[in-house]
Amino acid sequence: MVIDSVPAQPDIEISPVSSVSKTAEFGKSAIYTLSIQNTGSGDDEFIVTYDNNDEVQGWTIDIDLYDLELDAGDSENIKVTVTPPDTASDGQESPTQITVPAAS
Repeated sequence: MVIDSVPAQPDIEISPVSSVSKTAEFGKSAIYTLSIQNTGSGDDEFIVTYDNNDEVQGWTIDIDLYDLELDAGDSENIKVTVTPPDTASDGQESPTQITVPAAS
């Protein structure tokens, strides 16, 4: 009899808790809340990263948690704060992509 063990695999699901489309007025920030859930079968550490090409134009992005340790099935909320520069024009957007790869 041969028994193969299947290694535990973490997997991640990102869901918005608050609206993903917000307006930030001049001098104010837009705050987004995202739920990060380990939907896999293994525990792991996850690293929150983002991509925003507008940072060089003065947009700032702040994430309250960059490192998450999640057991299988657990979730945690993170807050992403986007602040436009004073030079932003009315209606200007700054798309930001959040990714959360497993550290393993």
